[in-house]
Amino acid sequence: SPVTIPPVTTQVASGDITTEPAADATAITTPESNPVPVSIPERAPVAAADTRNNTDTTGADLSDATPPIGGIGGAVLVASGLVGAIAVRRRRRLRSAAVNARLVGPTAEAADIDRVLRGLDDGERIARLDIALRAAAHELTSGSPGVVVLGVIATADGCLDLLLDGRAPGASTPWENVGEHRWRLPARISLDDLAESARHSQQPCPALAHLGSTPLDTGASAELFLDLEAVGLLTVRAPAPVADSVVRALAAGIAVSPMAEIAHLITSGLDDLRLGHPSCRTAASLTEALDLAAMTIGTTPSLTAGSLSTFALRSRQHVGDAWEPVVIAAASGARDVGDLSDAAIVERASGGGRGLGVVVAGEVAGADWSIEPDGDHWILRPLGLELTPIGLTSIDVDLMQRLLDDADAPLEIPAHVPPVCDGPRLDAPAAASGDVAPPVDWTVMVRVLGRPEVSDAVGGAADFERSKALELLIWLTQHRDRATRSGARTGLWETAVRDATFANVVSDARRSLARLVAPPAGAEWIGRTLTDDLPLHPLVRTDADVLADRMRAAAGLATRDAIGVLRPALALVRDIPFAGSNYLWPDTEGITSELILLVTSAATVLAGHYLVLGDSAGVFWATGQGLRVLPGHEELIALRMRAHGRQGDLAGVRHVWDSYEKVLNADTWSDGQPAPKLVALRRELLTASLAPTA
Repeated sequence: SPVTIPPVTTQVASGDITTEPAADATAITTPESNPVPVSIPERAPVAAADTRNNTDTTGADLSDATPPIGGIGGAVLVASGLVGAIAVRRRRRLRSAAVNARLVGPTAEAADIDRVLRGLDDGERIARLDIALRAAAHELTSGSPGVVVLGVIATADGCLDLLLDGRAPGASTPWENVGEHRWRLPARISLDDLAESARHSQQPCPALAHLGSTPLDTGASAELFLDLEAVGLLTVRAPAPVADSVVRALAAGIAVSPMAEIAHLITSGLDDLRLGHPSCRTAASLTEALDLAAMTIGTTPSLTAGSLSTFALRSRQHVGDAWEPVVIAAASGARDVGDLSDAAIVERASGGGRGLGVVVAGEVAGADWSIEPDGDHWILRPLGLELTPIGLTSIDVDLMQRLLDDADAPLEIPAHVPPVCDGPRLDAPAAASGDVAPPVDWTVMVRVLGRPEVSDAVGGAADFERSKALELLIWLTQHRDRATRSGARTGLWETAVRDATFANVVSDARRSLARLVAPPAGAEWIGRTLTDDLPLHPLVRTDADVLADRMRAAAGLATRDAIGVLRPALALVRDIPFAGSNYLWPDTEGITSELILLVTSAATVLAGHYLVLGDSAGVFWATGQGLRVLPGHEELIALRMRAHGRQGDLAGVRHVWDSYEKVLNADTWSDGQPAPKLVALRRELLTASLAPTA
């Protein structure tokens, strides 16, 4: 029988939730095949708007009375998903890079957009949400198989409240019951505590969408997520431009969400929405979209009759099907005269848990779930949750698409790339005395090929009072040709910083370096000037500077000489560039990618020299250094496979191949397709061993 979910006041920061039962709630049911286990409380009537021509049937201008919506600055799921998608594309591009390939730097506009999105990115919160849903699904289907998650309220400190569509069963540790329809995961619970339960379930809510923010009793706000498939049909009851922007934001969130990899997205009236989703299609109308969805989900609705839902099927990891949902996002222009009636739309889209989630801009009579204005705020019916929905314009989406396109832009390839897989020639001219340039001179080394740190020639480490002082020093090493105070302030701070604050950071960096090593007489490690310039002393260099210098010095040398020049420099690599830091500017400016290209090029060249000598251990060491910064790099994988092949170690070849495939499959949105040249090399090495010997 239908379960009544009363409106609630959101109290999830700390303490108990306060629930206020509805004065009068009428249970709503739809056709028997798709019961809706919720009820909608009585509410004041809302003036109906004709969404087909954006006019109010009462003649009033609704736009004046519509509460404001949030913009891209609050789109947490969109930002996190987009940053992740950009990273995947950049890794894919870097993995195929040849020796000495160069990055085409991003435009200033692209860097600015990227910086804004990275400032919003909350990948840790999204990862916590993902794992928590898997863990909860395992617990729910084990104890109460008919209960599903409708949505989640997530606070900034990591507290998660799961909104359930039925009476919440008794929660076991680490979950807590905080109401008849809620489970809470306290902020103190770590992801490790959820790992065992989470591994038993697929992602049960791939159609989870970020609606916006909801206020807390503390005055702060939390993020509100809703599973579009679980609710079935959601309408956005507002004037067409506003409703369309909300629908666009929901669709964009699904398009880039790392949890929606198996979802299918069908849009109508939102032709500007692309964002690289592999299963995104457009339809001319809502009717056509529903027909496409029906063909995609096939027999899923009939297989999920009664209490069985796709949530339960994914939670139990039923073998043979991923139970991919279809999400339809229909703008106000998606419904034309002659399309399906409201009743027909409700019959086809309502119910939830059957593989289909539909979001429609405008009124659909009989729809149970809606986002609509209610006085000076918005409200999510039937839960009665106050919220500020997210809205995106077509310009926002175009800017995001531009970032994705830039991440796929080809690298600049030198006119000649040596055949590194076969290695340099042993008969290259030996280095004569004085031919090899002396190593770069340095007194202070700033380590960026790994966790950022600063050391002297004997291994002493600098101690900075302020973390920004270390970041400032690193920024200066990467911007020597344009090191200015204004540039540093823009790069290191997302908002305007006080002059006194910046001066203190510069002073801390200068003092910390001087404590480590005294600067040359009459000089400062960070120069004092009367202009905007902020020069860094030439004897302060990075490990990347040393590696680049040794790459240039090794060019054209005989194999043994090149090894002697390159290996000590490559040994400076400890991890991915800037490991463990949260700096925004290296990625947005392409600096991280440039450093990765430097390391993989050096590792490829050095491994090629070792391969010529037949030194397999050297090959494995050199390629291992490169794979520290970029797992799955194609040239390095090829060199490792060749080294195993020369030893007749077919198990080693297969092991390298398996590791390479795992790297590809670990990427969200990856098609898992290996590089054709590596497929050919694997076949060559494995079949050569089967050839008869003379």
